[in-house]
Order: sequence, then C-alpha cells, then structure tokens
Amino acid sequence: MDMKQTLIKYAHYNEWANSVMLKLVKSEGSAFLDKENSSSHTSLRKTILHMADAEYLWYTRLTEMNLEQALTGIPSKIGADMDVLSVLDQKHLAFLQSQDDSYFSKSTSYKNMKGEPFTTVNSSIFWQVFNHATFHRGQVIMMMRQNGYKGPIESTDFIAFDRLG
Repeated sequence: MDMKQTLIKYAHYNEWANSVMLKLVKSEGSAFLDKENSSSHTSLRKTILHMADAEYLWYTRLTEMNLEQALTGIPSKIGADMDVLSVLDQKHLAFLQSQDDSYFSKSTSYKNMKGEPFTTVNSSIFWQVFNHATFHRGQVIMMMRQNGYKGPIESTDFIAFDRLG
C-alpha cells in the first residue's frame, strides 16, 4: 500500500473513531459534556472542540489559507457544535483523496498560532492530525469515567476499525 492509500485508510479510521466517540458523548447530555475536569481542556465539550480546532487549522494550512483568514473560522471561537468534527474529518478525507501521490512527499509552509513560520512534509501533517485525535479520544474516555460514566465504551482502536473490513 502506498503512502496515499495508507493515509486514506487512516483518515477513514479517524473519521470512524471520532464518530464512535461523538455518539457516546452526545448520549449523555449537556450537563455531562460541560462538567469540569482536570485535564488539558476542562470539559468533554471543550476537548472535542479543541480537536475540531486543530483539524480545522491543519486543513487551512494544507489548503494554503492565510493565518489571519484561518483564525476567523476556528470552531470553538465561532460557537460551532461538536458535529463540526465530523465535517472536518470529511474535508480532510476529500482533500487527501484529491491529491496525487507526489503531494505526500512535498512540504507545506505555514505559520503557527504565534505567527512563527514552519515547513513540514505533507504526509507528516496528516499523521499529526490523526495522532492528535487519538490522544484526545483517550482523554475523552478518561474524562467520561471521571464524570461517573459506568456504561460500556466501544473500542476505537485501529484494529477494531480494521476488523470491520
């Protein structure tokens, strides 16, 4: 499997895992989602919106939107709901699929939130997006347990996705 096909498969996994997580957390209601926790982001909702913010910013960098323009659309700043994460997963997947194989060994130049310039290989940017989401999905599960959730939690491990065929 070449890099493009590998990243597309992982993008599908990321989309699936995020949808499993969103379905679970949305089943618990607003009070549960907004309960304060001691974590990087202080509630389930804030953690999920942070995930969306990161996906959005990386998407704008890959599509070469300038930083000032990109900052006007950050999901958590414009009051987006958590479903924006699914929309962004779809945008990343469509963008990935539209690129030719050579795109993934090329680099993208961008500025971070502090305005500092960076240049990163495109395949590494996608790995960053997907690994960042995996990290925060783990936090979401930990926060759910801290909030008292006792029910079953469906695995979002890659192997569980891969077994779906």
